[in-house]
Amino acid sequence: MTDEQLINLLDEEISGAEKIQDDLSPIRRDYYKRFRAELYGNEREGWSKSVVPVIWNTVESLLPSFMEVFRGDFFSIKSVDEQRGEKFKKLIRYQLFRKQDGNRKIYEFLFNVLLYHYGVLKVYYKEDIDLDTQKFARLSPEQMMMLSQVPNIQVTKYTEAVGDDGIVYFENVKAVKKKTI
Repeated sequence: MTDEQLINLLDEEISGAEKIQDDLSPIRRDYYKRFRAELYGNEREGWSKSVVPVIWNTVESLLPSFMEVFRGDFFSIKSVDEQRGEKFKKLIRYQLFRKQDGNRKIYEFLFNVLLYHYGVLKVYYKEDIDLDTQKFARLSPEQMMMLSQVPNIQVTKYTEAVGDDGIVYFENVKAVKKKTI
């Protein structure tokens, strides 16, 4: 399936999601004004113009309680090999709280959940790779076969040439090796 076909299939879903966001945008703006205890706009002279920050108080008082859930040992991993499961759990904690600011991400997620209709916490795995380019002037078919079977190496460019002996050789071969950082 091409990218264009996929986009055409998703067009209806995308426009529906955009409509939902357009409908929610003024409501969210209104929620944020209430959170900041801004004036309503219908105030009269001679009457009080102060707004009680009920929403701000509620959000700010609930956040510490919710954040407490994410302290210590707040998730579990089930594995046949208990040691492997524990190591994986430590890796996740390291990635979330050392490699990035996990507390801030969780705080922002909970803040949005409390203030707006919903919150989205995106979690994904990304590998950082370094590409090492290797060039070969001429390779025999056997050498080319061996090179293409090496893990993490991808042949990206070559030119086929017939030698004096009638055998097809590969010239100007360019291969890229992916190294995970």
